[in-house]
Amino acid sequence: MKIAALAHRVPSRLMTNADMIEMVDRFNPDISRLRKAAFFRAVRTLYGRLGASTRYIRDLEAGEKAADVILGALDDALSRAGLRPEDIDLLIYCGVGRGFLEPANAYFYAKARGMHRANCFDVTDACMSWVRALQIANLMLGTGTVRNAVVVNGEFHLGIHDNWKIESLDSLAYNFPMFTIGEAATATLLVAKEPDNFSFAFRARPEISDLCTIPMPGYEGFCHPSDRIGKNGDMRFTSFGHELHKNSDELWRCWRNCRCRRKRSISSLPTHRRRRRGTALEQRPESRTRCITSTRRPVIWCRPRSRLPFPWPRKAGN
Repeated sequence: MKIAALAHRVPSRLMTNADMIEMVDRFNPDISRLRKAAFFRAVRTLYGRLGASTRYIRDLEAGEKAADVILGALDDALSRAGLRPEDIDLLIYCGVGRGFLEPANAYFYAKARGMHRANCFDVTDACMSWVRALQIANLMLGTGTVRNAVVVNGEFHLGIHDNWKIESLDSLAYNFPMFTIGEAATATLLVAKEPDNFSFAFRARPEISDLCTIPMPGYEGFCHPSDRIGKNGDMRFTSFGHELHKNSDELWRCWRNCRCRRKRSISSLPTHRRRRRGTALEQRPESRTRCITSTRRPVIWCRPRSRLPFPWPRKAGN
């Protein structure tokens, strides 16, 4: 499989952290100034810990649509790859932003661009959807039944899954991630070349599946009870960001250990086998001795002066 083109589009409205706070302020006209001051003081503190300063969202008042952004990214990918819509054999949609449960959203984007020969389906696995879709496309390209595939992703939440209601400071434990994310679309065009040059490895954590959810009406009948699900109501984004990052740190350490073990195993191979299995390392031999932990600054857990519902990481030196 070869990535022939990669394109992205973002909506037109640029939002700074101050713009986000102003928007939330407008959404809560009945909240007292005193409560807002305490709430926004905590939000500004969290923004300062993150480092994120801007994001893009749709201008709903101007009529900007998610489909326009998604199709724009798809058009750009086709143009860069030098392919026509009728050349596409497979379209996978993997975005969280979707207009349909049935049929697959992929059909509507294929229809909009005249991809009448394309097989279509959706892949849903939150932030892992894009990588999962690439793995499926790689397998289908490897069979020879598909020559050209495109993975389309649309991350859109404004007016669909958002929640701007000011509640207690404790609610920031599962609401603050909503204040950080933006909207965007990507299209990844894949062609059947260089077979067996991709490998995929995943580690699932079912026990923490309720840390980040967008529950549908009636979800209670499809899962075991959990206090974390439905904090903001049906179809509203709820994410316990602090707990998610604690678990991602554990996964990152596991990945680092696996990488280190793999590097050691490659260095112990005979030269003729090492060149075949460790091509990337052979091209950059200096990276084999570089400590991977140097790419990450140490984190010190602290509790800022303003009262927050959880400790927040402060980077060393700040």
